[in-house]
This record gives sequence, structure tokens and C-alpha cells, in this order.
Amino acid sequence: MKRLVLGLCCLLFLAQAAFAESMKDVEAAMQKGETAYTESRFDDAAQDFEQAADILIKMKQVDNARAVYGNVAVVRMQQERWQDALDVYAKIHALPGKIAPHTLVQMTKNTVVCAEKLHNYALKAEAVSKLLDAKVPLSPEDKLNFMALLGDAYKEAEMYGLACQA
Repeated sequence: MKRLVLGLCCLLFLAQAAFAESMKDVEAAMQKGETAYTESRFDDAAQDFEQAADILIKMKQVDNARAVYGNVAVVRMQQERWQDALDVYAKIHALPGKIAPHTLVQMTKNTVVCAEKLHNYALKAEAVSKLLDAKVPLSPEDKLNFMALLGDAYKEAEMYGLACQA
């Protein structure tokens, strides 16, 4: 019995050490990404942030990984690489678990910007509709803004019947 307990303690210690080492790798990649971003080396920043997020995924830190992948999307938006940003947001949506409401609202706002830049009004409408259908708690101002965005998206997509309903 003592051997079993000692063996479990050793395993726990090794797991904690591996976790700590992985966190150091995440912190190093994040620091490199932040430095690259402030120096306008956007491809390097995106790569570093993505590396940090990938490590977090392996560590089962999905919520933290979502936030870091969000940094990648923002970098791509800074570069005006709208489709690349949308691809990152799709990756975030595909991660397991529920997205925090404030994160979902911000992702939707950014998705709307990207969709507008790409003149993809159907995607703009879809993103806003999904947010509103998810019954995410919104401030009255956000709710009005999203309803207006939805109406605009339907109008821009020449879906006039739906625009009148929004």
C-alpha cells in the first residue's frame, strides 16, 4: 500500500512539474508574441500566439486557449487579412465547451467587421443571428446595435423581407 501511495505521489509531482514547464512555454510564447506585435511584426506575433494557444489546448486549458487564439484573430485583422481572422474565429467556435458570453459578443463584433470588409453580408447576418438566438445577456445598447447590424446585413444581402423584420 505504501508503494502505491508513493508511486501516486511521484506521478502527481511529475504531472505538476510538466504543467509548470508547459506554463513557462506558454508565458514565453506570449511574451514573444506581445513583443512582436508592438514591433509590428504581425506574422511573428500571430505565430507566437498560436503556439501558446496550441500548448494551452494540449494542457486542456480551452478557455485560456480561446482568449489567445482571439489574439491571433486580432493580429490578422490588424493586417487586414479578414478571411484569416474569420478562420481563427471558426477554430475558436469549434473548440469543445461553452464560450463565455462576453467572449462570444466580442467575437461576433469582430466577425461582423471581417464580413463587412469581405462584403459577405450573409455571414454578417448569420453571425448576428446566432448571437441573438443564443440568448446571450446583452446590454440594451448592444442589443440595439446587433439588431441594427442584422437589419443592415439583410438589406445589404438584398433580403428585404428579413430586413424589415429585424
